[in-house]
Amino acid sequence: MVTDLANAAHSTRARDAWWDNARGLAVLLVVVGHAVQPATDSSASADWLYRLIYLFHVPLLVLVTGYLTAELTHRRAGRLVTALVVPYLAFELVQWGERTLTQGHPAHLDLLVPGWTLWYLPAVVAWRLAAPMLRAVRPGILLAGSVVVSIAAGLGHGVTHTLALDDVLTYLPFFVAGLVLREAPVRAWLDARGARVAALTTVALAAAATWLTRGRLGTGTFQLDGGNADWGTSDLRGSVVRFGLLLAGAALVAAVLTLVPRGRSWLTGLGLASLFVYLLHAPVLDVLRRTSLLDGVTSWWQTALVALAAAGLAAVLATRLVRAATRWAVEPPIERYVLRGGAAGTGHAADPQAVNPVRGRSEVSPRSRSPFASA
Repeated sequence: MVTDLANAAHSTRARDAWWDNARGLAVLLVVVGHAVQPATDSSASADWLYRLIYLFHVPLLVLVTGYLTAELTHRRAGRLVTALVVPYLAFELVQWGERTLTQGHPAHLDLLVPGWTLWYLPAVVAWRLAAPMLRAVRPGILLAGSVVVSIAAGLGHGVTHTLALDDVLTYLPFFVAGLVLREAPVRAWLDARGARVAALTTVALAAAATWLTRGRLGTGTFQLDGGNADWGTSDLRGSVVRFGLLLAGAALVAAVLTLVPRGRSWLTGLGLASLFVYLLHAPVLDVLRRTSLLDGVTSWWQTALVALAAAGLAAVLATRLVRAATRWAVEPPIERYVLRGGAAGTGHAADPQAVNPVRGRSEVSPRSRSPFASA
């Protein structure tokens, strides 16, 4: 599996491996977080790990998505349908089928309300369609405004989850930050003298703070999930907590970007296959989560085993064999039938705007059509 991931990384000379590594780490933590979640009630270590992961892994994924969002063209707008909307509908039906089988009767199906992990796909569609308007605003005003919008989305019982609107607004500051950082010398900042020491200190402090606040903040708080009323707190206190969590998430994202490898690594392969890992891990874990397999997790070493097994699952889902077997569902070959211009408009290499914002080279490999990359 490691060899397969390394080969995938080696085959992408035109990409900036740093961002693929960051995206690979983020999607790896998605799988680990979902795997340990059932054990959070029985294991203090699982509860702590889950909270720490949710403090920054979604912000990291959203920021990388924003950074790699290229200028919206007609082809890219069309590919939001074929690369995101179609897989979203397909895997909504997969999750509905699993629920139906396990319950023994038809489960409720609402295609406008994302099931479990699928919220990210409509969120990416919304963010990318809004990107041209967001870029028209001055960076400082845009960042400040996005933070206000994020906090306002949590007032009362929050906004609806229809088409992941709550998540779109809540994590908007990190997508905006990614857009803004495209014009900034990010690597120079994070490679500055003493940056790694500061990053390690930030991670250590976050780990300690997450442990110490276990009895004070619910897990939904770290997910920025629901409204302040759902947290059982006032809008004033809830807004302060949300602002603090946004700051903590931003600090940890900066620390992680400082620490992730700059060159090709096994994380690069995960980053390239991020869409496969993201979509395929949920049906597998959903089956396991409905069993009693994780009920006996109580100690730190059992939590570590679950985390390692989840990392192994992510690596398996990123292998060439799994990608080849599931490409029809994850990357359905329907562009020529859906988009105007057919197959002539589907090649990434033909798009002169698909450039690496760091090196000025082609950012998207024809073999990687992840929605987390430049679409």
